[in-house]
Amino acid sequence: MPLLVVVHDTRRNARECAAAFAGFAERHHCAVAAPLFPAADARHPGRDNYKLLAAGPVRFDLALLGIVAEIGRRYPVEAGRFALHGFSGGAQFAHRFFYLHPGRLIAVSVAGPDHPAGFHPAVVGGRGRLRRAVRPAGPGGGPAGRGRADPGRRGRHRSGAGG
Repeated sequence: MPLLVVVHDTRRNARECAAAFAGFAERHHCAVAAPLFPAADARHPGRDNYKLLAAGPVRFDLALLGIVAEIGRRYPVEAGRFALHGFSGGAQFAHRFFYLHPGRLIAVSVAGPDHPAGFHPAVVGGRGRLRRAVRPAGPGGGPAGRGRADPGRRGRHRSGAGG
């Protein structure tokens, strides 16, 4: 059975996300997982750390891969490759995850509100220049976003904004 992972937004509404996709899961015969990422700890405050995939030594992308592996051990789902959806803050996570782990996804869907949200302060450098929020090794061992991988060729993707 295919697995769809739905990533919560800034409101940390994982249960609401899972409930919203229950009908989809029944119609398409798939399992839905909606993990709730930790908000913060004493050394890394901020409920938005998961959007950037890392906070200090914590890698939220690797945490998700661990969650998916555990689901695969416990339930009859295809955990090697899965679909990923995120809205708003969850979309930021899903988008970054897609670039780092394209081979793990069969599809990715990112969506956001119909108003401009701007960039997260940790991503915008001085004078509005963008900087990388996460710098894990990418495909071929080089920096993330470089190497041989072309995420657009590894899985289906969809993006949208508005209601």
